[in-house]
Amino acid sequence: MTVAGSGAGPEAELQVTGFVYPDPDPQAVAVARRRLDSLAAEGMPDPRRLLEAEPGRAVGYGLEAAGLYWNYSRQLLDDRVLAALLELAEAVRLPEAVRGLLAGPVLHPLLRSSRRRTAVGWRPMCAWAERLRGGQWRGFDGRPIRDLVHLGIGGSLLGSKLVCEALAPWQEGGPRVHFVDDLDPHLLTRTLASLEPATTLFVVVSKSFASVEPLTNAEIARTWLAAAAGDDR
Repeated sequence: MTVAGSGAGPEAELQVTGFVYPDPDPQAVAVARRRLDSLAAEGMPDPRRLLEAEPGRAVGYGLEAAGLYWNYSRQLLDDRVLAALLELAEAVRLPEAVRGLLAGPVLHPLLRSSRRRTAVGWRPMCAWAERLRGGQWRGFDGRPIRDLVHLGIGGSLLGSKLVCEALAPWQEGGPRVHFVDDLDPHLLTRTLASLEPATTLFVVVSKSFASVEPLTNAEIARTWLAAAAGDDR
């Protein structure tokens, strides 16, 4: 998961930008799409007929990884369709995007592995959280952060919200945490109404930094902070 902080003081170096997807090859994409459209126009037989005609289909159309087995032999595709789909994946540079995403500086699947935690940022994240909870992470006027606003959508918000709600009875100190995931500005406006810009930290959470909701809310939050601080940086 990629996280970017806003509203902090001079310690704002804990900012990790999102992964930028490579640009696709428009001409190659167009060719691949025409091929798929042509195959779709031909139609596909019933999956049961495909299984009857190809006794080894269940083996050939299956993948195994991480202890899981995926059998897609009953899907409406054959070798031609599969080849066309792979051609489209290459045209949009999907393999390159996957490699880039997996090589990212902070990736939540890797953080779940005890062997990779330190390498991908678990320890620095914990140290930052302790500074925040201890009042050492300060706002633009030098006061400790009292409120943290989490801007995300879907899986980039629900997990964090669940943990905070489940552990709320045992919380001791630290900032109050607010969650905003609605593109309608009413929720963010209502949340900000009770907060002070100088003591508020925004955390923008996204795996791709391409989701409209957190980016739109982040711009609103930035404007709110800049108006109070007199600085648009």
